[in-house]
Amino acid sequence: MNLIIEIVAGAIGTFFFTLFSHLFYFMMGYNYTLPSTLGRLVFNKDEKQDEVRNAERRKKLGCILHYLIGIIASVIYFKIWPFLIHDIDIIKILLFGLVHGVIALGVWYFLIRLRSADFILNVPKFLLVIFLGHLVFAFFVFASYFFLADLFSVPPSGTWYIFQNLKT
Repeated sequence: MNLIIEIVAGAIGTFFFTLFSHLFYFMMGYNYTLPSTLGRLVFNKDEKQDEVRNAERRKKLGCILHYLIGIIASVIYFKIWPFLIHDIDIIKILLFGLVHGVIALGVWYFLIRLRSADFILNVPKFLLVIFLGHLVFAFFVFASYFFLADLFSVPPSGTWYIFQNLKT
């Protein structure tokens, strides 16, 4: 049951990350969406051939990849968290999001440079949203995980549960 909650928490965190990025880009006047930008960077093989069909396909693949990455990150959070930090509070959650955000900045920067992504008009602002979005992601992953674990009366993830019992 914990794995299911971790997966759902990852999807919820990714949803709020995506919502945050859409709102931020909209307020800045840019027409970016993370899933379509990710799809364009990763799956852009033949941009000239049938552009409309390829654009829609890249957007769908980017969305699937974006949620898959978020879900995997969520599961990893709850598998390694107990080995790193034993008490959870908002500062530590945001710190974890900060670390994840820095890693994501490196990956995105590498992808942008590798693909010569000239369609991203303002790379620093784009990367700022990526970084801040990971703070949002971390917050909502942990909030939804503990909400769902409490709702279904499931003790927190295995290793986390062991550490909690060692304290008492």
